Amino acid sequence: MRKTAITCVLALLVTQPVFAQEWTEYKSVGDGFQAQFPGQPRVVETTWKSQAGFSLPARVYSAERGRERYSVTVADYSGIEALGKEKAKTCPAGAETCLGSANLSGVGYWKHDTRGAPLYAASLFLKRDVKLSEMFWNQ
Repeated sequence: MRKTAITCVLALLVTQPVFAQEWTEYKSVGDGFQAQFPGQPRVVETTWKSQAGFSLPARVYSAERGRERYSVTVADYSGIEALGKEKAKTCPAGAETCLGSANLSGVGYWKHDTRGAPLYAASLFLKRDVKLSEMFWNQ
């Protein structure tokens, strides 16, 4: 199993009904996802700020068709452990994020950030001006 934890945020903003159109199955082996886009997506390198404030490398895959916009943001959490260990070295004395064992707090605080990443990304999406029509989890 890859150590890389990748969080995908899929934002579909549709302003008009989608009629018969050709969709392209796009697959990113490096980022570990596949999605359908109305044409080849544009890829932009960016950064993703995690819930704990870590800056992580990310890519936004996007495509437009008329007034419709489709995008997937993929953040690479593979380096978050090293970022967490480095942050713990500079914590002020008594800071909550620096206390405890390496399992759940202190040096291990980054683990909470990784585990909560999907819910955090969904919460950011829901705070935008969108109408949620369906949300579910599946294996």
